[in-house]
Amino acid sequence: MFYVHGGKLVFETSDTAESVRWFADGLPTASPKKHDFFRLFLDNGMEREIAVFSSQQKGRVIGKDDDIVITYDSLTDEFGRQYDIKLNIYMKTVGETMEYYAEVENNSDVRVNEVSCPFVDLEAIANDNFKEDILYLPFGLGLKYKDPMSFVKGGHTEYVTADYDHVWTHLAYPFPMSMAWYGVESNGHFLYVGRHDEDFRTVNLSLGGAPRKQKDELVFNIAQFPVAEKGEKITCGKGVISLIEGNWKKGADIYRAWADSWYRPVKPIEWIKDSPGWQRIILKHQFGRIYFKYTDLVKIYENGRKVGLDTLLVFGWWKGCFDNGYPVYEPDDDLGGAEELKKAIQTIREMGGHVILYNNGVLIDVTGDYYKTEGHKVSKKNIEGVEYREYYMFGDHGSMLRTHGHKSFTAACHATDSWKNKLIENAKVKLSFDPDAIFYDQIGGHDPHLCFDKSHHHGPRADLDAYFKLRNVKAIRDILPEGKGMGTENATDCYSQHFDFIHGLLNADWDTGNFTALYRYTFPETVISNRFCHDERDDFKVQLNMAFVYGLRYDVSIYRGRLIDISGQPEYGKHLKYLLDIKEEYREFFYDGKYAGTYDEAQKADTVIANVFESPDGKQLVVIWNPEKTTETVTVCGESYTLGENEFKIINL
Repeated sequence: MFYVHGGKLVFETSDTAESVRWFADGLPTASPKKHDFFRLFLDNGMEREIAVFSSQQKGRVIGKDDDIVITYDSLTDEFGRQYDIKLNIYMKTVGETMEYYAEVENNSDVRVNEVSCPFVDLEAIANDNFKEDILYLPFGLGLKYKDPMSFVKGGHTEYVTADYDHVWTHLAYPFPMSMAWYGVESNGHFLYVGRHDEDFRTVNLSLGGAPRKQKDELVFNIAQFPVAEKGEKITCGKGVISLIEGNWKKGADIYRAWADSWYRPVKPIEWIKDSPGWQRIILKHQFGRIYFKYTDLVKIYENGRKVGLDTLLVFGWWKGCFDNGYPVYEPDDDLGGAEELKKAIQTIREMGGHVILYNNGVLIDVTGDYYKTEGHKVSKKNIEGVEYREYYMFGDHGSMLRTHGHKSFTAACHATDSWKNKLIENAKVKLSFDPDAIFYDQIGGHDPHLCFDKSHHHGPRADLDAYFKLRNVKAIRDILPEGKGMGTENATDCYSQHFDFIHGLLNADWDTGNFTALYRYTFPETVISNRFCHDERDDFKVQLNMAFVYGLRYDVSIYRGRLIDISGQPEYGKHLKYLLDIKEEYREFFYDGKYAGTYDEAQKADTVIANVFESPDGKQLVVIWNPEKTTETVTVCGESYTLGENEFKIINL
């Protein structure tokens, strides 16, 4: 037998890999009697997911304990058909982790679309069952689920997939997963599963479970997409596995230690570092209605300044109106014309404020001239060679647009010169109005669709969306004048490092299960906003307090940027000012310092949030917050604090 270790987790295999298991000494960790440790999916043009299961293969193991290669000279599918495909599975112990990845050499007439590796199938981790385990997912800023099986069972499709084999939830990286790892906290231990690949190739971080009426099991699977054709040899991204003592921070620390090899955040621009947030305004909405004109911008800025906001994030400022006409941006005479736009921006800047102008970085309006001449060529194509489409349903008072749709878009493939040049051209258009920053919507997070158009620079490699997107982002940064910033929507680690600020999206608000600490702890450098608090709804103070206790900037977009600005919501504005005044009082922590994670030493009820902020000179500030309607007690450094409904306290350590 051969053994490879990932912390306490051990992979055991016979010399032919026909008998394998996962276990951990002294823990109930176990795998089912018959299970896979990799899967492949082949494509002959008609059968799109021909399954190859490791449990049906015979290989040979080469090497020694803690450093082995499992080799298969050919593979057999689930129906017994054999293929001239050579597969190597590499498994190696590195410190407290196991590196675990596949290399596929295809000499057959089928295409190897998908390699599921690592594939870790467990019936228990460090508890006897999964009921008390906690699943952590970097979906957006983070999600947290007690009893992972309850999460997995929600992925049952009833019809669409083979739920009789396993029930799956597949989450893509980059986006909606903000980082390429996830894991489970179990009885004082943390199981870490990550993909460490500096090309950031598109993957699915998948979590599977046993079908109904069978014993519970969790499968941790990183599904990679080599799309290897005949004659090609592809090495998939490296999987990293570890079961170690500690909580979720152990997983975050493993990932960040790897990320430090490539993560190079931009040098902070002073006004962005010091900015408390912005008002997000849509001048001309998706359905063509004008809510504000260029001449209104100064007054909107002044109203925001009264409650502590110093920036405008301006959407829908061009002729086509918001979410129309992409990627063409021209000032609109109906809004006041180019000179009025320049004048408004200049006036706000002279008053000490800042203006950010919008640009979409992904979508192409299929009704526009660019689509007709270039867009149809640069758009991403799916496995059948058909472009992906998106449909937006924004409406006003009526029902037709909301139910039957309005705008149709396709997504640009960044591996094309035409799209790269268009992004740079659009940057120059924005800069001609002298704003403080440009906002590239969706570049930081948009469905990383595989592109099968071989005429693009990625050729037969369908999974290189991030690689070329990063090339284009760097090209835009190269033309930015000193002091001009660039932002995007969605926090995704490989992209966020190249932007000065992030307009938050997934889990950037308060809701049960949201675990904002996951991304904030792993990448505290990121300047990121909250989202979705659009008016004085019942919980608006809870939402604003949540942003405060996690050190998020404020995205203030009343009625989603329509009709009125912050002055039309006086209670919202009052509470926002109250919070921003406190942040200013503790500037060394909230603006000059960094978010340092949850304060685990606090003795507290499960509902209470305790976060740490650290100043540049190492001082620490603890913010404790009770988001619930009950009264809770927290003990910090031996002193007890009672928190009422939605109450927070600040403690200097």
